[in-house]
Amino acid sequence: MIDPISRTEAALLLRRLASGRITNDDFDDGYPRRSPDLGVVAIGELAWTLYSDLRTYRLVGVNALSSADRRLVARCVLFLHSGLPYSWPPFQTKPMLSRLRGLFSARRHATEKALPATIDFEIWPFASAADITRAAHVPNGLTAV
Repeated sequence: MIDPISRTEAALLLRRLASGRITNDDFDDGYPRRSPDLGVVAIGELAWTLYSDLRTYRLVGVNALSSADRRLVARCVLFLHSGLPYSWPPFQTKPMLSRLRGLFSARRHATEKALPATIDFEIWPFASAADITRAAHVPNGLTAV
């Protein structure tokens, strides 16, 4: 189910988090984690890996996102505005997200073995590169599928 209201809210909060305009706690407090939209939920899980929840801070200065993380956030925001359904096969998102961000390198091999071989982590959360291209070229980010 696509929930346009929670997608708009999630995209706004994600942009504000990534740009350092809000703290990690502000993001956690406002993010619609209980949305019926699987894309919103999965992107929320990904966003949780961008910061530590042990203290309150903004993603600026030494805490700023890497360029790779900024590209991933931009792709997530584009997806949230795309109107496309989240269509990844069902599997645990925690191992998938650790692979997406290159985390837990000691566990990476086991994680990769547990995931479907057809998943392209360079396009996540989109289902295809063509979907990214379409979403990027439609005004207001809304795709006509």
